[in-house]
Amino acid sequence: MTEYSSYINEFLEEITETINWLDRQFVTLEKIPTDKDCLTQIFRDLHTIKESCGFLGLNKLESITHSGENLLGKLRDGELDITPVIVTNLLKMMDAIWKTVDCLKKSGQEGDVDYSSLLNTLALL
Repeated sequence: MTEYSSYINEFLEEITETINWLDRQFVTLEKIPTDKDCLTQIFRDLHTIKESCGFLGLNKLESITHSGENLLGKLRDGELDITPVIVTNLLKMMDAIWKTVDCLKKSGQEGDVDYSSLLNTLALL
């Protein structure tokens, strides 16, 4: 096993725990949209994932998390209010993260699904 493979395996272990936790946090945020602490924690965790992806050269996963991070930043900073449409699209982002992580676990590749439509939607919200 190469050093890079070792980093990827460690990343996949950690990200699985983190995205499981994020799923629960999004449920909390959906129920209590005014929970700023929850929103801030989700933002921080996505930021951490994004940074790790950049370090590991996981460009697709980095783009997905970056788009979510940007939208969450607007919510956190009060530029936008949390709406059902925003929550739905953030959950779609989480699905994209899960699918990409699953591809990484199975093949070592990020997969060939094109998430550009989702990324554009997240950017326009």
